[in-house]
Amino acid sequence: MNEQIRYEIKNSKTLCGPFTSFDLEKAPDIPQYLFEEWFQSALDNDVHEPQSMTLSSVDKHGFPDSRVLILKDIDEDGWYFATSSNSKKGEQLRNNPNVSLCFYWSKVGRQIRIRGKAMEMGKKLSTLDFMKRGTVAKAIALIERQAKY
Repeated sequence: MNEQIRYEIKNSKTLCGPFTSFDLEKAPDIPQYLFEEWFQSALDNDVHEPQSMTLSSVDKHGFPDSRVLILKDIDEDGWYFATSSNSKKGEQLRNNPNVSLCFYWSKVGRQIRIRGKAMEMGKKLSTLDFMKRGTVAKAIALIERQAKY
C-alpha cells in the first residue's frame, strides 16, 4: 500500500466549518421544503453539482450497491432520477424497491439522507424526461438499450 496516501487519509482535515446549525424543531413538516431550502443554500454557495446524489439499492444477494446519479426533479411526491429498466440498477429496483439517496455538500456542511421505495414514473413522464435530454445522453441511452438485445 502507498504509505503517503494512507498518511493523507489519516491526517486529512474534514468538516472545517463554521457551518449553519440545524434546529429540528424548526424543520418543515414536508421534507421536500427543507430540501429546497438547503439546495438553494448549496446553489448560493457555489456547491459544485449539487444535483449529484448517491443512490443505494440492493442486489439479488442482499448486498448494497451505490452509484452517483443526477436528481432530475422534486415535488411533493418525492425525488426523481432516471435509469434504464434494463440496467443493473433497474433490475435491482424491480427486485427490491427499497433505496436510499444521499446528497453531500461539503462546502456548506450539509448531508441529506432519504430512504424510501423507488417507483416507476410511468411511460408519459419517462418519455418527457428522455426528450429533454441532450443528443449525447439520448444516444448513450439508446446504445445501452440496443446492447441488451
